[in-house]
Amino acid sequence: MLALILTNLTGCKEVTVISADQTETFVKSNQVFTAPTDGFFLPAARYQRYRRAVADKIQELQTDSTLNH
Repeated sequence: MLALILTNLTGCKEVTVISADQTETFVKSNQVFTAPTDGFFLPAARYQRYRRAVADKIQELQTDSTLNH
């Protein structure tokens, strides 16, 4: 279902399956979390900020692409 929503929102023609090390895991405060891989783990607020920035950039690129055709 999520793949269908993302496909419609981004205008993608195909769905890409991501590997398990790229999944999102919600961790409650004071909950012990053992990371399956090395990496950076962000608080929800910062993560949402990054997601919004990426979504805005995608929309900007799609708008520019539409205007140039």
